Amino acid sequence: MKWRLYDASDLVECKMYDGFKAAYLGFLKNYFSLFDYRIIPATFVWSWMLTLDFFPLIVALLFIFGVAISESVGILSLISLTLSFSMWFLASAKFSLRPLIIFLYPLITNISSIIGFHSIIAHLCGAAEWKGRVLVKKKSRLF
Repeated sequence: MKWRLYDASDLVECKMYDGFKAAYLGFLKNYFSLFDYRIIPATFVWSWMLTLDFFPLIVALLFIFGVAISESVGILSLISLTLSFSMWFLASAKFSLRPLIIFLYPLITNISSIIGFHSIIAHLCGAAEWKGRVLVKKKSRLF
């Protein structure tokens, strides 16, 4: 199977949300649907994102400040952080984003995961809505 990624950002323009609350609510209605309303895969991905971004960050900080962590674990955490920052740097450069976004990636991941978990809960409770209208509840599955 071949995959291709095309950058058509110079051909497309869209207006995103007017603020954090609007963006949060807008993504809230879509995040769970990305997984075709499957609970286990969605929960796994949002948990995995938190694990990949926060565990190395916490371990690296503890390692830098001299808390009793083995040297190999500390170095692996620093390597993981270097790779994460590098990926965000490349994306930032490619899509002409502000360099500040590179250092905000842990916050971005945290907020995305919170939205993901909230999206699952809102859908399961039938509370998902958009612009004052309750969304039709689609059938969710475990897998």
